[in-house]
Amino acid sequence: MTDKKKRLILSALLLFVILLLSGCKKEDGDKMMVYYINENGTGLYPVSEDVPGGDSDHMVETLLDKLSATIEDRDYYAPMSGDLTVDRYEIGDGRLTMYFSLAYRDLTPTAEALLRASLVQTMVQIDGVDEVAFYVGGDPVTDTAGIPIGPQTSDSYIYDYGQAQSQSEKTTLTLYYATEDGNSISEVTRTVHYSISQPLEQVVMQYLADSPGVEGLMSAIPEGTNVLSVVTSDGTCYITMDSNFLNLPEGESREVSIYAIVNSLCALDSVDRVQIIVESAGTAVITDDPVSGTYKLNEEIVVPLPE
Repeated sequence: MTDKKKRLILSALLLFVILLLSGCKKEDGDKMMVYYINENGTGLYPVSEDVPGGDSDHMVETLLDKLSATIEDRDYYAPMSGDLTVDRYEIGDGRLTMYFSLAYRDLTPTAEALLRASLVQTMVQIDGVDEVAFYVGGDPVTDTAGIPIGPQTSDSYIYDYGQAQSQSEKTTLTLYYATEDGNSISEVTRTVHYSISQPLEQVVMQYLADSPGVEGLMSAIPEGTNVLSVVTSDGTCYITMDSNFLNLPEGESREVSIYAIVNSLCALDSVDRVQIIVESAGTAVITDDPVSGTYKLNEEIVVPLPE
């Protein structure tokens, strides 16, 4: 075999591998990526699965079975369990419409965002499915403001697959830290390197927890606060923290701790609003504490950097 033929064969094999890994839609079975939830409940966990060929209905049912099965591997789990089921679904005009049982309404905001991300990323691989719509009890699923979220596509979600750990990017972040009097926040611009597998929202939270390195400013996040998950969906960043976030340093206002996070995250192109969720004894709290809720950018609390 000549060197030219060898190069052509290698090029053809390389092209095949690239197409295989690029997430091409397929309906003839073989391997498909099924997007489970990682063990910490902070992002998606893609797994290559054998999916028998068939029509679109058959593939939807097969994938739903996988996404509601009990997983023996402790590194990930299926997003649907217990009373949460898909009562029925419809496929038409490129849209898969899923009608969930009423147990959907019991999901925490983080669990709901991960469930939708898991289903969308998995189902849009099916030929004839470009977007997924979500209904509960005959009504469309809404955001925290009561507005229907509308059909979701693969571009609706930002998440961490935990891949390509060694590759990094450089970016400039706009971060907000507390002033010494604890009543205002100031803007600091930092150029940082981060792993491309890590969502920028997580990078922002990591830097906000550290000292800003600017005289007259300090971190607005209470010491000991643990960020349990960060998920962004359709412009809303859902951030879950433990109850240590409620332990404000003496002299610091609650608005400072909130808007240092909100303004920093809203500086990202992917975020328009932030929903803060505080967990107490493992239970997500939405209305029973003075912090949990949805927030937008607040420029009134921002003051110039101290001289």
